[in-house]
Amino acid sequence: MNNNNNEDLNIDVHEKTKNELIVNVAVEKSDKEIADEMLSYFKLNWGSASDRLKTKVENGWVTVEGYLQWDFLRETIEKSLKNIIGVKGVSNHIIIKLESQGHI
Repeated sequence: MNNNNNEDLNIDVHEKTKNELIVNVAVEKSDKEIADEMLSYFKLNWGSASDRLKTKVENGWVTVEGYLQWDFLRETIEKSLKNIIGVKGVSNHIIIKLESQGHI
């Protein structure tokens, strides 16, 4: 295996079967890179809902807070953040706040 291009990557290779390999690559990203990717994702997928959220990234750990109307959005956002490469964990402090549309 040629390791010349892999000096900055932590590569863990396991032979699963004769024809398959499982490769886990640990890539380090800066907090700014994670935050930029996270904000782009929010704007692309959640539009105006992202305006109600505040985020912080420290040493790869993401903290998100604010309020949303639906719990499924809160859960989906948390799962999505965990899938960003470089994120080590997520503290989800999003509060569900129903907005009334008037009287019935």
